[in-house]
Amino acid sequence: MKLKNISIFILIIVISFSFASCTKNDEKDAIPKEISTSTKEAIHVKTEKIAYKDFNTNLSITSVVVPKDSAYISSKSSGIVKDIYFDVGSNIKVNDELIKLDDENLIVQKNKILLSIKIARFNLENNKKDLNDYKALYEKGAVTKKNLQALENKYKASEFSLESAKYDFDSLQLAIKNTSIKSPIDGIVTEKNIASGESINPGTRCFKIIDISSVYSSAGVSESFINNIKKGQEVKVTSADTGKVYSGVIASINPEMNPLTKKYDIKVLIDNSDLNLKPGMSTVLSFDVNKTLKVLSVNKLSLILIDSKNYVFINDNGTAKKTEITIGNSTDNYYEVLSGLNANSEVVTSGSGLLKDGDLIVVEK
Repeated sequence: MKLKNISIFILIIVISFSFASCTKNDEKDAIPKEISTSTKEAIHVKTEKIAYKDFNTNLSITSVVVPKDSAYISSKSSGIVKDIYFDVGSNIKVNDELIKLDDENLIVQKNKILLSIKIARFNLENNKKDLNDYKALYEKGAVTKKNLQALENKYKASEFSLESAKYDFDSLQLAIKNTSIKSPIDGIVTEKNIASGESINPGTRCFKIIDISSVYSSAGVSESFINNIKKGQEVKVTSADTGKVYSGVIASINPEMNPLTKKYDIKVLIDNSDLNLKPGMSTVLSFDVNKTLKVLSVNKLSLILIDSKNYVFINDNGTAKKTEITIGNSTDNYYEVLSGLNANSEVVTSGSGLLKDGDLIVVEK
């Protein structure tokens, strides 16, 4: 009996030790897992503090090419499109015929009105002769005043008939003229919205024509510099695509700030005889503003463009904070900061392409 009790006691000790051992192993295995899920490797970056810097007189602004002249060609008459003489990309001269509408019915009407005019003119001449005869008879007392007045009214009615027929003829002539749709400007066709055989109405937009023999380069200038440029000032214009340099002149300066860009819109006129500058292309405007300013500036290397918006990453106590900013004018290496950053903000200049908002960072010295 005593031997049996000893065996049971030993068995209980063995089971307890095994359970304790398993529990410790489970805890030991769990600890690294918790640490591995909470630990994230920091990304090494370089940073630079935002500061006020001198912006010299060499002001550069990104701009967009727009046509100097453009025209939407619409129909003035209703009718069936008979002929189309040009297509998209065609070169057009002023008064070139673009479209011809079917005018067969109008010509038939015109011939009828011409006949009406002949009849009205014949009736007018006969009534005039009769009226003169009646006046002579009236003076002799051979006809009554009532008879004379009746003939005078008949003569006036024939005058109105002739005038009405002439008016109808002029209106029809204009309608026939409007079946020939012509270009009001020299240029290139960029839109064609009709097809042969199509029925169109007055106001139907048929073509768009742009003249790019001269173009505007459109840009915005910040309030820091707007008072240092003037209409007629020469500007160096550089094509962002080819690097070719053009000479331009400031053609207009809008005195009212654009509420969307917070800048003042300007247009620079450029001779584009070679037609190499196309609407929508990017150019860079460079001109002297005779002014040096200290402006809040951010390194160009810091910027990340996402959906046409500019962002930088700020070092927020070892964490990358993605921040949207608005930029203005530029120098070779820096952009003017209009909003989004304060002086002494520390922005990432190298390694930002690897970052996401909230990533841990280590600043390399």
